[in-house]
Amino acid sequence: RAAGLLGAVPLVANSPHPESDYWSAPNLLLDELAPHLQWATLIITHWHGDVHQSHRAISQAVEIGTRPFRMRRRVLQCEVPSSSDQSFMRAFMPNLFVPVQAEDAQRKLAAVDCYPHEAAPGRNPASLQRWLQVRGEQVGSELAEAFTGQKLIARTFTERVAAISTWTRLSATPVVSIDGVEGAGGALP
Repeated sequence: RAAGLLGAVPLVANSPHPESDYWSAPNLLLDELAPHLQWATLIITHWHGDVHQSHRAISQAVEIGTRPFRMRRRVLQCEVPSSSDQSFMRAFMPNLFVPVQAEDAQRKLAAVDCYPHEAAPGRNPASLQRWLQVRGEQVGSELAEAFTGQKLIARTFTERVAAISTWTRLSATPVVSIDGVEGAGGALP
């Protein structure tokens, strides 16, 4: 029901393995996730330092499955309030913030409310609302979610622009490098 509120389709493993088998053998989980990783262009998974062992196992399976020699995918790791912030050794350090509209926040809060058996201090709709507000304040927005970009793949492209004497904005930015100029009466310095 929670996934439906968010417009998502749950990916539930139909496995004979108990959940605890994945904690020490993420390849078992990878075998079940691999077909779904194949078609995805952006994968959002749990943060690798999350204290919940199942969250870590999923993150590790995604990491293994998206190694550059296997398949190159953009991977973001999300925080799970009351789980990502409980680690003794590591801290979730977001480098991507996504503003959240009020109506989307309401759907997220309703989804959390689908799990009353999971409710605890820090794990309830009111806590999530505060978390969205804090992340929003960090980036000058009313509400936001935070992610850490683990694999952000730069794509190469060619753009041809007419030779003129004024500055021209390129369609794809930011630009890492300009490797050549053709037909402009000279070469790059």
